[in-house]
Amino acid sequence: MINDRTLARTRRSPILLNTARGGLVETEAIVSAIESGQLPSAGIDVLPMQPPPSDDPLITAWRNPDHIAHHWVIINTHSASYSEQGLIDMRIKGAEACRRALLGLPLRMVVNQPESVRSC
Repeated sequence: MINDRTLARTRRSPILLNTARGGLVETEAIVSAIESGQLPSAGIDVLPMQPPPSDDPLITAWRNPDHIAHHWVIINTHSASYSEQGLIDMRIKGAEACRRALLGLPLRMVVNQPESVRSC
């Protein structure tokens, strides 16, 4: 879904965050967009292959202290659910969100609702 073509069509200076599925973003596209200035920064929580191959273009650029991606890309391990506390938190937060929705209460941490509706 996110590749060189889609990044070139975005407005200038978007920030790419991927916490969904690694296959949604071509890692080579991130490197190209960072190098060209189209993409100022990126936060990646999941990669197409976990663990990534040593020759993955994004990992290679990110590990190089002389590459711009080293300074403007954050790569995090997608592993919060693998801890006991992470599993508990996901269940509690999911149940709380359902409860709030069923009671007609404002949902927390919704990022796409108008400013006038935000109350939490």
